[in-house]
Amino acid sequence: MAHTIRVFLASPGDVADERALALKVLERLPYDAFVRGKVTIEVVAWDKPGAGTPMLATMTPQEAIANGLPRPSECDVIVAVFWSRMGTLLPEDWVKPLPLRYLSGTEFEALDARFLSGTEWEYFDALQAADSTGKPRILVYRRTEKQVLDQDDPSFDAKREQWKLVKTFFDAFRNPDGSLRRGYNEYATGGDPESEYPWPGAWDPDRANTYGSELGRSTAVGMYPQGASPVGALDMAGNVWEWCLNQYDTPSNTDLSGDARRVMRGGSWNYEQDEARTAFRGSDVPNYCNYDVGFRVVCLAPPLDETLRRTSA
Repeated sequence: MAHTIRVFLASPGDVADERALALKVLERLPYDAFVRGKVTIEVVAWDKPGAGTPMLATMTPQEAIANGLPRPSECDVIVAVFWSRMGTLLPEDWVKPLPLRYLSGTEFEALDARFLSGTEWEYFDALQAADSTGKPRILVYRRTEKQVLDQDDPSFDAKREQWKLVKTFFDAFRNPDGSLRRGYNEYATGGDPESEYPWPGAWDPDRANTYGSELGRSTAVGMYPQGASPVGALDMAGNVWEWCLNQYDTPSNTDLSGDARRVMRGGSWNYEQDEARTAFRGSDVPNYCNYDVGFRVVCLAPPLDETLRRTSA
């Protein structure tokens, strides 16, 4: 008999694309070969077609959601996604229990007693239950892309205030000494998350150095500029396999110790296009080396003020 997992989806209105993608993934997940027939997913989301709740004129939207749908604390998993907005401040009677108030001493202290939005209430409803019973599992995601604000925008001040509220929310994930108190996941955007390759559309042999290129060797970075990802990264497909820290069997584990197999991504000049797909995961033991395996080197530029100081010296 299939086990039902109830998943609550929480977010403000500025991450609509992420909500739509999450709904799509959750709908497909029960049909994955690894869980087919073993798991069913019940998605709790106000905007899920056919499974939402009516917005009554006699209630605030958050009251309608709280009364018409299972609460986050009644679910198995809650997925909360944030970017540049916290959402609409809830009425005065939606007050946080004292232990949950930020009491930050900042300009937001006056708001500490009230839930900053429906999304924040949903998060804390789940958090209280998880702290006392161990359920639900809480996954918090934060989009890292900077929001571009136009000072001539009539809503500039409101958008800036929302950004500050999001920052205050995530500041509470750290202890006073700066150490993490609770975990969350950062993510960047760029391109279609469902693209099969780093570029939009179908496979194109002119965009990557794979076995079909018949070169029989690796090539210098930049030889396939048309294969760049939406953020400009080159050779994400083909050329050489790229080591990842993630353990193959437990991808969340990035501990450097041990000899567990590690993930390799991207395929290489010695493999066909199937291995160059974004979804393909290769693996090997950490001491493995070969002429078609390498690393992606990341170089951090110095801060702008430091660069200016050096050039003016």
